[in-house]
Amino acid sequence: MNLELIKLNPDNKDRKYFERINDEAFPPSERMSFGEIFDFASDTDTDVLGIYDDRNPVGFAVLFQLRHNKFNLVILTKMTKLNLIMTKLRYIIQLSQNK
Repeated sequence: MNLELIKLNPDNKDRKYFERINDEAFPPSERMSFGEIFDFASDTDTDVLGIYDDRNPVGFAVLFQLRHNKFNLVILTKMTKLNLIMTKLRYIIQLSQNK
């Protein structure tokens, strides 16, 4: 397990994969298109991050600031990768709290 978060741009080579995950996660009436996500990100203090496991895309995350030092992280991934990502995320949070 070698998870990486990589900041995405709108023309990322794995965009079609991320769009498929986004389309599967939300019904059309509740979904922002991938283009809309990047428009939102460019207008706000928001990052769109690709989640990669051994250089293979497994999901993406949208990290945006709610208010001073408060952030919201939305993760979209296939259910088969969710435990892997959450385990790694808990580990990263634990490390950051111990500093």
